[in-house]
Amino acid sequence: MSENDFKLCLCLNETEISQKWIKTLKSEKIDILLFRNFAEFENFVLISAPHPEKTLLIIQIHPQICLYETLLEYLAKKDISVIVCGENLNNSMVAEILLKGAEDYVNLNIDPLILRAKIISHFKRMSGYKNQIIPFPRNKNIISSEKRELKIRIDKMSVLIRGKKEVILTQKELSILGLLISNENRIVRRTDVLKNIWKDKVENINPQILDKYIEILRKKLNSVGQNIKTIYGLGYMYKGKE
Repeated sequence: MSENDFKLCLCLNETEISQKWIKTLKSEKIDILLFRNFAEFENFVLISAPHPEKTLLIIQIHPQICLYETLLEYLAKKDISVIVCGENLNNSMVAEILLKGAEDYVNLNIDPLILRAKIISHFKRMSGYKNQIIPFPRNKNIISSEKRELKIRIDKMSVLIRGKKEVILTQKELSILGLLISNENRIVRRTDVLKNIWKDKVENINPQILDKYIEILRKKLNSVGQNIKTIYGLGYMYKGKE
């Protein structure tokens, strides 16, 4: 990694732990920023507008840092990937955090070398992310995946699966699937899907509705539905056959 290519934002209440993590990551030349609380981090994002694909937030659930409910609300609409840390969280809380879109959950006493591996792995994955997506091609009548497993027929509001079974789609289902197929084997961020499909109404949309549409599409596409991959902390990908 080149110097200052990636930003690691630490929002912890434990100064000793922060310094230990910083020491472990020093050789990686990652730009590490410290924040006293979540509000301070949000202000940084508002002013500096860091690249989402090059920024990772590690935040502690703590009354002085970030409340559990505040974190869940942020995860639902975030652009930046988040690793949550804490102590004595029950399994249901950890599960909800991950399902809401957190990249990972770690205990505060995690071995710094393991945390370092998680962070490096995340940034390596992000380095392959392409920011520019291909918009849903509304001027085409047919959109096909590269290996022709799926063929979207816009005029019929349907998708032909492996040249045999035709399935009717709603307008939103067709648009989401068309966007993913147009960007086959590339990550499409949740926010990019929402903006492309709901456009100027996106601010009034609950981001979780996208998860419901993805779930419905997977069921309608049967075995081919497994090609729609969830890339946790980022978005979705239609993974075509190689």
